[in-house]
Amino acid sequence: MIKEISTLIILLCVQISLSAELVSLKDFLKTELSASAKVSKETFDLSADDKSKLAELAQNSEEKSFTFYYGKAADGKIEKSCTVVVQKGKEGPMSVGTCFNPNGLIESVTILGHEEERGKGISEQSFLKQFKSKKVSDAFVV
Repeated sequence: MIKEISTLIILLCVQISLSAELVSLKDFLKTELSASAKVSKETFDLSADDKSKLAELAQNSEEKSFTFYYGKAADGKIEKSCTVVVQKGKEGPMSVGTCFNPNGLIESVTILGHEEERGKGISEQSFLKQFKSKKVSDAFVV
């Protein structure tokens, strides 16, 4: 019995060590939206039609709703929109923070966390910069 419990504890410790939170949601939003005079938040539930459209654009997304965080100017005009999407990675879920400008172009992509054993490269700017300036409607997989 002790041997089984020890084995279970070792397996849990290995799994926990593979799960990496690289950036908290709070820090991500602070970095991305701190230049804005105001910040607001809005959550949208996805309809069945929205889910099928999302499946075409982001095949690995598991979202049922999206929360957008808006950086606004003092007059209320949106300067930047950010959201976090959880996607299936090769070895586990990944949290991907994405920010858009008012024209719908991606300004930044940040990996907030992942469970990839060999996933260090996905959080490097040399990898993430390929998504900059893509349109919201462009299909892509991280």
